[in-house]
Amino acid sequence: MEILWIVSGIAVFVGAIFGIARALMGSNASLVERKTSIIIWLLGISIWAILAWLYYHVGWWASLIVVLLVVSFVWQLANRTGNQNECEASPESEAVPSDFEFHRRGWKIDSWFNQEILQDALAVRGGWEITRRNMQKISYSMVKDSIPREQKRWFNEFMKVLVARDPLYIETIDRVTDALKASPGITQSEIYKGRTEKEKEGARYILYFAHELGDIERVKSGRSYRLFLPGQSPTLHPDNN
Repeated sequence: MEILWIVSGIAVFVGAIFGIARALMGSNASLVERKTSIIIWLLGISIWAILAWLYYHVGWWASLIVVLLVVSFVWQLANRTGNQNECEASPESEAVPSDFEFHRRGWKIDSWFNQEILQDALAVRGGWEITRRNMQKISYSMVKDSIPREQKRWFNEFMKVLVARDPLYIETIDRVTDALKASPGITQSEIYKGRTEKEKEGARYILYFAHELGDIERVKSGRSYRLFLPGQSPTLHPDNN
């Protein structure tokens, strides 16, 4: 039995050394993925050390009890994650998946996209200005080809839930709809005229998600978009660009 402990100990420590080294030096892994890998390996070493101590100082039965508890915990965690997958796949439940679940889906997670950042956004920690700025950073990163399509779709749904609660959107959408009643088919570029870059950015945010939420319709027109209220037929408003 002692040989088994020695062999298993060597396997755990060698595996941990290579695993941690790979996590620290791997170029393809994100920061969060590296941290997660290191934590898992350190937990493995700790569990092995506890089992060895219990075996030599208490008895084999104590080690067996710990093994059963660990297996039971992992099994329950896996089942809970599986049961929550459906509700967590939709941001409308206001439940952000864990980083482990993001990783399981093959999504890109890093300092700009992880459970903590997204949960903080739902809770609007730090206020709406900071929340919009953080979500804007994620939005810019989402256009990369390396981001999985399903991750992009999920984030867009997440943003629709968030924007619908945003006081800036709630205060502005009525003015937008009034403007479209007066000037159906107006282009976004016309709306941007005379505005600062910060105001333009805010307008893009409002107009994009107004379309996603179904409050307005956007129709591609040259390098811009023509804007209509729902139900207004774009075909009745020929492109004048």
